[in-house]
Amino acid sequence: MTTQKGGFYFLSCAKIDILELYMSMNESFPPASSKEVPSLDSQSKYEKVAENIGHIAGEISEVPVPEETIEDWRTLMRLLYKTDHALDSIASPDEKNEKIKVFKDALHGTPKGKDVFVEETLEEIDTLTKNFSEEEKRFFLRLLSMLLTTTEEVSKSMDAHTAAKYTLLEGQITSRLFLPFLSREFRESDQYEKFVSLIATLGRIGNGLDTLVDLPTDYQNGQIQTKPTLYNRAIFLGTVLTQTKSLLQDRALSKDLLKRLFLKTARAVVEDR
Repeated sequence: MTTQKGGFYFLSCAKIDILELYMSMNESFPPASSKEVPSLDSQSKYEKVAENIGHIAGEISEVPVPEETIEDWRTLMRLLYKTDHALDSIASPDEKNEKIKVFKDALHGTPKGKDVFVEETLEEIDTLTKNFSEEEKRFFLRLLSMLLTTTEEVSKSMDAHTAAKYTLLEGQITSRLFLPFLSREFRESDQYEKFVSLIATLGRIGNGLDTLVDLPTDYQNGQIQTKPTLYNRAIFLGTVLTQTKSLLQDRALSKDLLKRLFLKTARAVVEDR
């Protein structure tokens, strides 16, 4: 899975075309972590994503985001971090793919077999989304399933162009996970669409940057199949620069806000190294 370190992870078991996924996103799991034991420091950096999203919401809209929502976002990031680390700690690609399949089956309501970690994770998801409507819960679970599938595509792709596209999509999907927690007042405000667009772009940029920086280590650890050649890294850099250019050309956003947000995202990636 893949969200900030800078900028986390879950459609069907069949291979999904990238264009189909982009079309379905009209409605980040966080970047791959190492196989080391989870640390409170690394987890706290994931949690900072929640605070950054709250800061962006405050910059964009006059409708306040309560601390309860920020705390739910922190819980979400802790959950994504734990799941991401658990998957990345599986050395065998076949075992990892089987675990992902078990996760997706469970998210679709058709669990096959008994898996303690998956059951505990689903219980945490149920607690986190206890105040969601049925529609919001379906939306959230669908995003988690899409995130798992997209993360799987990133990790197994040997082609840099394909891996880079899925990396951007990872960040975009992750940004959508925050939306169901927002109040109806916020979602009905005039600035809501601007907020959705902004965090999606920042998610793509953050996830792209993170993957670019981590490519050699992730390849060495077997978490990604794209070789960290100069050419392949240039492809990832190109996708990040394209997203950044699009962001800077958005006339609906002030240049001062864009500068501060981009610097914050880039700094978060560097500090997490």
